[in-house]
Amino acid sequence: MSDPHIYNLKLCGCGSGLEPEWLYDARGIELCKACPSCREERILAYRPEVLTDPNYEASEDIEGDGDDVAPEEDIFDE
Repeated sequence: MSDPHIYNLKLCGCGSGLEPEWLYDARGIELCKACPSCREERILAYRPEVLTDPNYEASEDIEGDGDDVAPEEDIFDE
């Protein structure tokens, strides 16, 4: 009997024919998928501290997209 999971195998987009795995930043946030053949090339797209320092500075919202947060209101200016 064949393994049903083998039909769900997704190959890496680099054309290597290998299965990709998630690459994570130093905070455990998913960055991209890569296989052993393209991993080093894909990592070059990120600043070194993103991969090594969990306290790296980020200019974008890394906690979420912000859509669920109401704009700040000054309750004292009524």
